[in-house]
Amino acid sequence: DPAHVYVGGCGGGVWGRHDPGSIWTPLTNDLESLASGALAIDPRNPQVIYYATGESSLFISSYNGRAIFRSTDGGLTWAHLGHEFVPRFSRVLVDPTNSQILWAAAYDNAVMRGVLRSTNGGATWSGLLSKTDITGLVMDPVRPDTLYAAVGSIWSTGDNGIYKTTNGGSSWTSLGAPAALDRRRRPLDRPQLGPRHRAVLRARARSDPRGLLLRR
Repeated sequence: DPAHVYVGGCGGGVWGRHDPGSIWTPLTNDLESLASGALAIDPRNPQVIYYATGESSLFISSYNGRAIFRSTDGGLTWAHLGHEFVPRFSRVLVDPTNSQILWAAAYDNAVMRGVLRSTNGGATWSGLLSKTDITGLVMDPVRPDTLYAAVGSIWSTGDNGIYKTTNGGSSWTSLGAPAALDRRRRPLDRPQLGPRHRAVLRARARSDPRGLLLRR
């Protein structure tokens, strides 16, 4: 429903608006953390919202989070899904063909770091790409087992760049993209379908704010 809009503030939690002319309503004031990292809505059930806490940046004014939370009633109530061991998230995704499959991009050097996946609606998670500072995670619009992850550590480690999986995270391949990915804003745009249904991926690098196109 395009009339239902949700936003997450850096330190202000989640706000919702359910009509174009209505006011914004705070939805997470009672949660343990209001530091927003990522939001995701279940494509198969828009009443289900995932809220990953912890800002995906490393500024002196940014805050760690406490967990991933889930609402099944459009943000009226929330359930704690755990994961205090991940202080920050940069992205949460829901598989459009199976609502039980979730993806999360852990940001910062956590105990469980990198790209995480749940196959039971967030009850348990497994790590599939163990890299520090996953700054972006996007899914192919027609092949949900194909994902792209951006690694942009502030320490500019040899792991920085873009990685691709075509088998749901079982294995990943480096695409050899520039290591200087833009960490101040989301470095990857959601892939768009190009000619012959090939995915067109846009990545942003600090050296060129216009970005570059990767066709896979």
